[in-house]
Amino acid sequence: MAKTGNTNPDYYKGKVVILVNEITQSSAEFHTMAYSTHPNAQVIGSTTAAADGNVSPFFLAWRNTDHV
Repeated sequence: MAKTGNTNPDYYKGKVVILVNEITQSSAEFHTMAYSTHPNAQVIGSTTAAADGNVSPFFLAWRNTDHV
């Protein structure tokens, strides 16, 4: 099993800067969360789009949903 962060004695010891803004979404948000676990990581920017969760389908009342 791969070790990350402080549990891996050979982890990258330099600084990690992660840039985000309001158009950062989906996979980029997930990767930002993962990379931010690095002991020397710093996330810089504005609030992201908050689109990192599961897709939640919804149906409009006027749409025929028989084929979905």
